[in-house]
Order: sequence, then structure tokens, then C-alpha cells
Amino acid sequence: MTTVQTIVTGAYLRSTNFDAGKLALDAELIAHLSRIYLRIWPLIARARPDQYTATTDLTLTGTPPSVAVPTGVIDLLAAFNAAGAQVNIIPATDQLRRWNLAPAIYRIGMTLRSRADTDDPIAGAVLTVLYLDQPAALTALSDTLDTRWPTRHDQLLVDTLAVYLATKDGGMTDGDRKALQGELQQDVVAFASEFGLSPSALNWLHADAERATA
Repeated sequence: MTTVQTIVTGAYLRSTNFDAGKLALDAELIAHLSRIYLRIWPLIARARPDQYTATTDLTLTGTPPSVAVPTGVIDLLAAFNAAGAQVNIIPATDQLRRWNLAPAIYRIGMTLRSRADTDDPIAGAVLTVLYLDQPAALTALSDTLDTRWPTRHDQLLVDTLAVYLATKDGGMTDGDRKALQGELQQDVVAFASEFGLSPSALNWLHADAERATA
């Protein structure tokens, strides 16, 4: 598995001064990398939902029966009751419209609620929920990226962090920075192509490079 240390070291190796404390503090780089990582994740999760789906069991309680959605949820994909039958997740605005077949639940913010109609889930019912989840934030050099992260695209993270460092590296020429920007753009095109994304969806990754070479 890829560690934060691997990404940070790779980025520093692209700079003119391999000094882990001179261009940026570790905490600064880790926070920047985490923002990139967590911002990319929903794009690839929505592009490949089967690959990035998580599952959990939730128990409804109260009146009307309800339960909190999992922490870090990006989107809910499906729900099933204890018998294995699908429970329809309907828009909250349709909760009073009876053309949605039971059993049915709807989402309000970070809560799932039963319509509490005939055959809908009752208090004590256990639902198995499939959802797209956000990985944990990166907070230390020893942290590892989620095992679902495509390690073949580690260079995208390395070069994005290298571009960030380049804005602080007085030993780099404009030509050096433009070369880094070009390599990052190639990373973006390859990454976007694999996941069926438009490269423009990742334009923010090289915004720092554009400012540095403007």
C-alpha cells in the first residue's frame, strides 16, 4: 500500500533542494495531499461505483423509524432488508406519494427515515446499505492510502505535490516549473481517461502550476 511518506518523498525528489523542512513543513504537505486525495475520491467513486462501494448494517429506531447514515458517505446506492428484499430509497419530496412501492425509505440530510406506511421498515428493522464512502483523511506520514486507491496513479499525487512545492522552490527555473506542469497534465489525462472523466474535471490540480508560471 502507498504511504503518505512515499508521496511526499517522491515530490521532494522533483525539487532542487531535498530538505524536508525547508520548502514546507510536513503538516502543511500532509494537509495539502489530504485535500487533493479527498477531492479526487468522489470523482472516481461515482465513475466506478461497484469498485468503490462499502456496505454496513443499520438498525432503525424511534418514531418514525430512522437511523443515521454512515459517516463519510458520498452517496447511498441501495438498501436491503433482513429477508434480502430491496428497500427502495426514494426522494424525500416523494415521501407522501404512494406510487413508490413499499418497502421504502428516504433520506433527510444525514438520516434515513421509513415512510412508516404499510410494509415499510419498522423500528428494530435491520437494513443492509450499500454506499459510496469517503476514505479517512491523511494526517501523518505513516498513514496509508485506502487499498482501493489505484496505485498505478500514485504519480498523479506525487506530481501534484511537486507542483505545490515548486511554487516555494526558489532554485527552480520557469522552465523547470513548466516541465512539471506538463508532466502533471499528462498524469491528469491518463487518470481521466481510465475513469471516463473529462480532464477539465481535474483542472484544479494544476492551478498552482499555472500561478507559478504566469
